[in-house]
Amino acid sequence: MKEGCPVYIRDVNGETTAQFCRLANSVLGTQYPPESFEAAPRGHHLLYICKVAVVHGEVVGGIRAHSVADGSSSIVPSAMYIDMLAVSPVWQHQGIGSILLEQVELLCRECYVHVLQLHTPVNNTAAIRWYVDRHSFVEGDVVPDFYLSTPMEAGRLSRDAVLLSRVME
Repeated sequence: MKEGCPVYIRDVNGETTAQFCRLANSVLGTQYPPESFEAAPRGHHLLYICKVAVVHGEVVGGIRAHSVADGSSSIVPSAMYIDMLAVSPVWQHQGIGSILLEQVELLCRECYVHVLQLHTPVNNTAAIRWYVDRHSFVEGDVVPDFYLSTPMEAGRLSRDAVLLSRVME
């Protein structure tokens, strides 16, 4: 963490929605609409979390995750799916991503969810290494054309994705 720069973790709100949207679209090379970053979509998921890391009033990172069910229980989800984690390039390698990931892990523990999952482009080697090496995720199947309907910068990242999973202790 940068010396003398406290990091505050906040729920996404009116002030932070636009900042998180700009940051995520810039870092991830996508064009998600601002409404994708607003408060929890009611009724869609049993669990939902959308947090930002704020330093000096500026959003420097954010995470969004929701529960997924496999039908075996209507009370306890089978997993939490991280559909977005983005950190400003200036703040990468400062622990911001890990702090945000911890927020999802805390919710999982509170709600007895033991599996974290996400997809990332197969050629996003930095992200894959970060999840695998630092956070004990395991690479799974490759899903061809996973990002086919996601507006992305041409040629930057593959439209094929790899599933990463982690069973929490």
